[in-house]
Amino acid sequence: MTSYRKGKRNRFTLIGVLLLSVMLLSSCSPTDVLAFLAGCKKGTTAASGSDGSNVQASFDKAHYTPPKANPNPLIERAVRWAEATALDDSHGYSQARRNSLVDFDCSSLVWFAYKQAGLPLGDGWPFTTWTMGGILKGLGFQEFTWSGNPTDAASKLQRGDVLVDPVEHTEMSAGGGLFVGARHACPGGIEDGRSGDQCTTGNEEIGIGPAYQTRMTMVYRYTGGDKPANSPTTPNKPTTGSTSAAWTCQTTGNGNGAVNASYTGNGVHASPADAKGIARQQLRNGYKQWADDTEFQCLVWVWDRESGWRWNATNPSSGAYGIPQALPADKLAAAGSDWKDNSGTQISWGLNYIRDRYGSPCGAQSFWRAHNWY
Repeated sequence: MTSYRKGKRNRFTLIGVLLLSVMLLSSCSPTDVLAFLAGCKKGTTAASGSDGSNVQASFDKAHYTPPKANPNPLIERAVRWAEATALDDSHGYSQARRNSLVDFDCSSLVWFAYKQAGLPLGDGWPFTTWTMGGILKGLGFQEFTWSGNPTDAASKLQRGDVLVDPVEHTEMSAGGGLFVGARHACPGGIEDGRSGDQCTTGNEEIGIGPAYQTRMTMVYRYTGGDKPANSPTTPNKPTTGSTSAAWTCQTTGNGNGAVNASYTGNGVHASPADAKGIARQQLRNGYKQWADDTEFQCLVWVWDRESGWRWNATNPSSGAYGIPQALPADKLAAAGSDWKDNSGTQISWGLNYIRDRYGSPCGAQSFWRAHNWY
């Protein structure tokens, strides 16, 4: 091996550093450079954001280094907890298990991050993207808007800021132009039926990196103290039983997900995929005017947000129940005595409700978009 004098070796090292700097500044975005300096590397895969944009691979779990800490210990605890959850493959994305402390959806990740940090969020069901703004403001967060432009993230946002698109998504700013959030099940949608992160590196279910979508223009910044009164230190495990409706955090376009169109079971305790198959069959058999894919997609969109197509989805506040979220719950009995357990019975009632009240699933979707309920 050729031996070099120390001065020449140092000179070559300096040249290498300068070349690397030029390479980064000429071929990478500011976010890429920040990620590189923070110990991340750009991956080779990409995910599609809910707005159709291309989202670069999130981060290298083995080398992630958090950006500069927030001086408020409460905020820093919240972000560190969210980052640790993202770095741990035993945690993944799920709307059905959003209160399990194993898997999370976008809003429950934020809820638990600040709950364990010390905010007095209580022991109820985690907030949703529709309700979190008012709750956060009541706990000392200041609300403001920003452009959503990724190039402004490093200068306009602080570590711990909560970004919200009330229609479907929320994440936390990790600082330095990076974000941490529960983004999607694997390979997509709101449920993959398995706990933990099933995705390959670069497309994590709970990820750190550029914002998953750019419509999160509502920002909530904590301005309270670092030790709120009567605040819990750790979140409680949820009780077993029926689960809450999942109205938000949809991150894959129309949210169709898996549909078992060939389902032939009796409908009892049907999975979300089987329930969608039942609905498609009922539309084709009894509602031929809605048999086209457009109306089915509208129906999927509405009930994704109402219940995630879960037969036992229960709104903990109102008591609305089942796939169509009937209120009161026993209205479902009009379609059959097995309404508590049978997805087919619930769907039958829900389709009649939509026909009588909105004329069609797309009519129900239009009303839901305007009023956040149907």
